[in-house]
Amino acid sequence: MKEWWSRERLREYWHFGWIGAVNTAATFALFQLLLFAMGYGWAYTLSFLAGIPFAFVLNSRITFAVELEWSRIPAFALVYGGSYLLGLGVLAALVEWAGIDERPASVLQLVITVPPTFVLSRLVLTR
Repeated sequence: MKEWWSRERLREYWHFGWIGAVNTAATFALFQLLLFAMGYGWAYTLSFLAGIPFAFVLNSRITFAVELEWSRIPAFALVYGGSYLLGLGVLAALVEWAGIDERPASVLQLVITVPPTFVLSRLVLTR
C-alpha cells in the first residue's frame, strides 16, 4: 500500500485538482450556453451530468493511471452525485447557518468536499 503523502500520491492529488478545475470550467461554459435554451435547473443538471463522463475518463487514465472500465461509471456517477449533494448541503450550512457570504463559502465548500470525493473516486476507479 502506498503512503498517502508519497510522490505518486501527490501526483494523483495534483492531477485530480487540475482535472476538476478543467471540468468545472467546461461544465460552467456549457451551463451558460444551455441557459439560452432552457431554465437554470435543467441547464445545471445537464451540464453537471455532462461532466461525469469527462471526469471519469480523465481521472481513470490520467489521475489514477488505470484502464477504463465502463462498468464502474455508475459507481463513479454516484460518487459525483454524492459530492454534489454534500457540497450543496455544506454551502447551505455555511451561508444560512454560519452567515458566510456565498463567494467565500463556495471556496470553503470545495476545501471540505474535494478530499472525500478524491478518496471515493480513487476507491471506485482503482479497486
